[in-house]
Amino acid sequence: MPSYIEIDISELEIGDTLTRIDLPTIEGVEYLDDDDRPLVTVLAPRLIEEEEVVDELEGELAEGEEAPEEGEAAESAEAEDEG
Repeated sequence: MPSYIEIDISELEIGDTLTRIDLPTIEGVEYLDDDDRPLVTVLAPRLIEEEEVVDELEGELAEGEEAPEEGEAAESAEAEDEG
């Protein structure tokens, strides 16, 4: 039994499925599952990652409002522009 079986999934798109028949032939290895047994299916994400939400919220700040932790950097840049 091999310690791992490497397959390239980089070209898969949402809705694609890899079945047992898609696995590489390996000398000395016999697959016992049916050829059409699904092993991998690419699904659309169900949740938005927290980082993406934060990025979106920062882009929606009201005019004159500063994002947390960036306010000091913005003031310092303005002071340099004036000087």
